[in-house]
Amino acid sequence: MEDLNEDDKASRLNDSDQGWKCILYKYRRGILCDGEFPHFSGRVRSLPATVSSPTIGDSELPVKRVVVGFNLFPSEIGPCVAKFPEHSGAFNRYVKLSQAAVKQTKLLSTSSNKGGWTLASVRANPKQAAFLKLLARKVRENQQHKGSVTGF
Repeated sequence: MEDLNEDDKASRLNDSDQGWKCILYKYRRGILCDGEFPHFSGRVRSLPATVSSPTIGDSELPVKRVVVGFNLFPSEIGPCVAKFPEHSGAFNRYVKLSQAAVKQTKLLSTSSNKGGWTLASVRANPKQAAFLKLLARKVRENQQHKGSVTGF
């Protein structure tokens, strides 16, 4: 049985629960929605019913949660992260993987790293080795998935 955190459990629910709405990914799209609308941006356990107005004497103002989001992933990453509910565990893992890939690519292109990666440099850097293993596993899984879809 796989170990799921709360976000992953909730993301599984969104596939079966008819109360969820899906807004497809589009670069530079802004989203504004009522805070009562299900969203993975954060766990809000409770809000006060009212707060004191900073400008109007003794009056109380109702509290309402509002979610504002902007899709700013580049076109290479956006369609991939769109497969996962925003801020779910899977979404966050993919974003971190993508950020690591970009960081490693930038390291390869610096003038101080003229030789690029070598077997010795990978062995000397456990994070680099772990990244390459993860990248290789993802490529292999993707190839296996494509092979099972096409039948070859």
